[in-house]
Amino acid sequence: MRIIDRQNDYYDYLQDNGDDLVFDRRGSFVLTKQDILEAISRRLNNFHRDPDNFMLFQCGATFWLLFVRGLNITGVRPDRRANDYSLKVVCTWKDYNAPTKLLSLRFIDFDEVWKYEIWDKGYQGGRYKIEINEDKLMREAQTLKDAIIHREYKNLGALKGYEYREDLSDFGYPILKASGFPNLIDPTEMYNAIDEYFSLKKAAAEFTEAKGTTNNDKIKNHGFDVKTSFRGK
Repeated sequence: MRIIDRQNDYYDYLQDNGDDLVFDRRGSFVLTKQDILEAISRRLNNFHRDPDNFMLFQCGATFWLLFVRGLNITGVRPDRRANDYSLKVVCTWKDYNAPTKLLSLRFIDFDEVWKYEIWDKGYQGGRYKIEINEDKLMREAQTLKDAIIHREYKNLGALKGYEYREDLSDFGYPILKASGFPNLIDPTEMYNAIDEYFSLKKAAAEFTEAKGTTNNDKIKNHGFDVKTSFRGK
């Protein structure tokens, strides 16, 4: 696969310029650390949640469930802000039955989230505090993966700056090198997921064309006229 774009991402060095698969990434934008901080801060204020969140990243048939925690929280509602964050991969898997997306990233919340045994509860600073315990979270990874496969989650969308969309890919293809993703997902793993996406698209197009081609189509494709070139004797 070769990549067409004026911007470079952290997996681009793996591209093969002699390959016939092409990823036209023109119109891409850099996903910055600040973009993610704005999204976390919006969640802190608009959704009345503590700074523990989930993001779902999809590249073709490959999925990653990410746990994102806002850090160094300042201010009070409605002006709470996260000044840093940590990212962690909870689990990754392939789902060839799911609708395909490329470089899709969105915040999600699970249906009936309280049924999962991932929480620590108690008092801190004079208030009742609930936060995700990362060890418990990893033990629930399979259950959370199954919940996503069965669509038991809500899509909370994504932000770029202060603009909201249903999916980050609605803004264009994100360049991930400045967002913390290089520390999460190996470049070879990322490149292979994108390459597989385009390989499957190409295979599906070739199969559809071959399956639906009529004899008259084949004659025309070879430059003949069905009315004059094959007249009966």
